[in-house]
Parts: sequence; structure tokens; C-alpha cells
Amino acid sequence: MADVYSDAYWTTQFAITQSDLDRLAGFITTQNQAQNLGTLIKRVVRGRLRHGHDPSVPIIDETVRMGINYSK
Repeated sequence: MADVYSDAYWTTQFAITQSDLDRLAGFITTQNQAQNLGTLIKRVVRGRLRHGHDPSVPIIDETVRMGINYSK
């Protein structure tokens, strides 16, 4: 299991997963108002610290596999 308290985790192993997005969507829904990027990032990090390493496939890998290109 990855150590979410290590610098190496956040710089080399961290990637947004579906669970991260689900928690973020729940937060946005309960707030019922727009949130700035800084607040959303803090929520993702707090969620990961609270829930631990998520071994599922990172979302970006899933979108690449599906052929979605966001650089256009």
C-alpha cells in the first residue's frame, strides 16, 4: 500500500481516480454553489488523506484508453 504521507506519493504516484471524483461531486452538490480550483484541490487531497491510497485505475488513463483527447 502506498504511503499517502510521503512526498514520493504526491510527486510520482498520485493520480485522480473515480473515487476522488465521486467525493468531489458529493462536496459540490452539498455546497450548491460554484467552488474555486484551490478549494477543489484541497478537497481531493483531504479526501485521499482520509480514505487512503486508491488502487483503482486513474481517470486520465481511462480517458486516454477511451481515445478522448482534451488538448484540442
